[in-house]
Amino acid sequence: LKSVRSVDELIVVVGDVMAAHTAIVRRCGILHRDLSTNNIMFCRDDDGMVRGLLIDFDNAVLQSDLHNEQRPDQIGTFPYMSIGNLEQSSVERTALDDWESLIYILDDDDDSDEDEDNVFDKNPEPAASLDPGIGPTATDPFAHRVEFSNAIVDDLLKVVQKHRKVALERIKDAQISE
Repeated sequence: LKSVRSVDELIVVVGDVMAAHTAIVRRCGILHRDLSTNNIMFCRDDDGMVRGLLIDFDNAVLQSDLHNEQRPDQIGTFPYMSIGNLEQSSVERTALDDWESLIYILDDDDDSDEDEDNVFDKNPEPAASLDPGIGPTATDPFAHRVEFSNAIVDDLLKVVQKHRKVALERIKDAQISE
């Protein structure tokens, strides 16, 4: 994943992966539960365009099986696990846990990789400030997340797909000008 050539390519890969992830959740009822840098790959088409791939469904589970768990399993690759997963919250795991893992993947700051061309280190954006009036309560930090999961995933996917479209246009424009 770190060998993509530009931020635009990274956006395309992430867009493809999360669109596939969402389709698998909605059409098949399967939750991946292990998004990590090792489980997101990309390939190049004959025309040089990148395509993102989500692999390794070893920890995947049918969402219907999660409804019956008293305490959900702590599953995934440690640095990319959702807070609810790490805290072993009794709240049911949803697609939001995998989307949260994506945030940690994009924020991955592997110091062992000294590659100056690492796209993850280019143009870092400052983190947005959080609105204290929105979000979990102190008594139940994971309250309401299952209820709003589908709506939030819809919004996240729309944003990712919008940026993917723009990134694809920039990549094509760059190929034309070469």
